[in-house]
Amino acid sequence: MSDTDGTPDNPFAGWISFLNDVFSTIDSLGIENLVIDLRNNGGGNSTMGDILLSFCSLPDSLRYFVGSMKISDLVLKHYQMDLNTMNEALSSDLGYEVSESELPFTVKFNIGNSPLLKPHTLEELAPNAGLSEPPRKFDGKLILIIGSQTFSSAVMFATLCHDNGLATLYGSPTGGKPSAYGEGVGFKLPNTGIRCTVSVKYFQRPDIQRDPSDSLYPDVNIPISPEEYFLTTDTVWEKVLQDLKD
Repeated sequence: MSDTDGTPDNPFAGWISFLNDVFSTIDSLGIENLVIDLRNNGGGNSTMGDILLSFCSLPDSLRYFVGSMKISDLVLKHYQMDLNTMNEALSSDLGYEVSESELPFTVKFNIGNSPLLKPHTLEELAPNAGLSEPPRKFDGKLILIIGSQTFSSAVMFATLCHDNGLATLYGSPTGGKPSAYGEGVGFKLPNTGIRCTVSVKYFQRPDIQRDPSDSLYPDVNIPISPEEYFLTTDTVWEKVLQDLKD
């Protein structure tokens, strides 16, 4: 979940262009089933999942992740901000005033809002998307394939879809948890020079009634035996195809 073709002004340029082509083709061919394979997806930028959903027909409101973020000297250095600039940025992003004078402190996001929020539009997610026309909206069936190597933002995307009833999940339990720490900030140890990363955000899944959970479990669980793992046939994909035919 990363866009190597993005630019500073439009960091998701390649992803948006790809999705626009894909959904244009889906629309022209009248395709009714879209399968997204998230196995072996280690994550990246969660906004890419939100952008993908902006190309789909969604309910008037969705449940989103809630959570908290610890602001420290390390965070200010990472984002190249001073405390005043960080307060202004947080106030704009969170929708309530942040005016802290000492570090560290913790802010909460999506607090005070209804659990059900209006879905993000492409214009909100990527103001410089550059599309000449609004994206075509896919209104067919969405299927996600997950597995033990699905982590981070890939799990968040699958969890958002699962907790809002947007997709059917096939495969096996994810390696990452639906509620987890993220937003890695890098730093270097002063004596050894070893580079490390620490998470500064905690994300709680949209349907908090499902917590605590050690994994995101599929709707259709398909255990893979050691023998099947080394076969050229994809057991999970074959099950998806069979169910779609039935």
